[in-house]
Amino acid sequence: MFYHNVLKAHGDGISRTAVGNGHSTPKCRRDPMTETSPERSVLRSEVEVLITGMPTPKWSPMQLFVSLQGRIKVVSIPSIIQSAIRDMGIMDIYHYLIDEISDPRVSDWPLMSNPFGVILISLAYLSFVLYLGPLYMKKRKPYALIKTMICYNIFVATASAIIFYGLLTSGYTTHLSMGCEPFVISNDSMSLSMARWVWWVLILKITELADTVIFIFRKKYNQISFLHVYHHTVTLFLAWITCKYAPGGMWTFIMMPNCIVHVIMYIYYLCACLGPKMQKIVAPWKKYVTCLQLIQFTIMVIHTFQALLPSCEPTRKPLAYIYMSQVIIVFYMFLDYYRKSYLRKKTE
Repeated sequence: MFYHNVLKAHGDGISRTAVGNGHSTPKCRRDPMTETSPERSVLRSEVEVLITGMPTPKWSPMQLFVSLQGRIKVVSIPSIIQSAIRDMGIMDIYHYLIDEISDPRVSDWPLMSNPFGVILISLAYLSFVLYLGPLYMKKRKPYALIKTMICYNIFVATASAIIFYGLLTSGYTTHLSMGCEPFVISNDSMSLSMARWVWWVLILKITELADTVIFIFRKKYNQISFLHVYHHTVTLFLAWITCKYAPGGMWTFIMMPNCIVHVIMYIYYLCACLGPKMQKIVAPWKKYVTCLQLIQFTIMVIHTFQALLPSCEPTRKPLAYIYMSQVIIVFYMFLDYYRKSYLRKKTE
């Protein structure tokens, strides 16, 4: 089980009590920082937030269970965040999020010691896409980049296939299932292999930002939609979060359908840039690629929803809220694109 020392109970700060549920309360894992740091003394009457949850008829996805003085209570997630901000300093929260609850195995890997590298990459990407790129191409003719696109699409499709195989053989062919699987920090070869492949997913997401860069140089501005930019930016951060906090367990499963879809998608892109004849052949398949992406998002939501059930103790449960919120948003935007691009054409 995984615990967080993030707030102090303040009387009515705990919303409701789950009485007589028959569960024993695990011992608290105390943070030595609360014992020695005067500015953190407010946390000495600590609450252990049980991220994994415990069964109760009053359970809600927006609530967590806490252990306080031998009793099990229920608090809302917004109240936890509010209390943490009030009772801890900004640097305390940063240290807690970046150093204390992250996976120590990846802390020395490139881009993983802190979020600033990924933030700078995303800011550079957005700056180029939204301003610098169009400004540079304003008085220039579009580049063809046919050979570049062929090489790029082959590379991404191949890399996606390799990463899928790496993730699959790092646990899913042996001991991991598609169900609720806990994340355990371990230095055994299989666990380290999974963490490394998750890191490669992050690198691939950075590489895929080149999609938009190619659009800019070809002056295909109509393809640079809000959905396109948002999707690339969000998946970059989701990959970093997964590698930083949970490069294992059930949290790695959703990367596999994503890799499969990207293999198919970039093969389609490869065929589309091989000339007008090939474009006519693959054009009818474009809507099926979008359908495949919608199916992928549905699988992601269903799989991640398991983590919100009281019977599931995956550790790092807050990741489920992050994943599901973003996947649902992107799913809605892809569905809206599908309706406007294909269903509306049929009615017309």
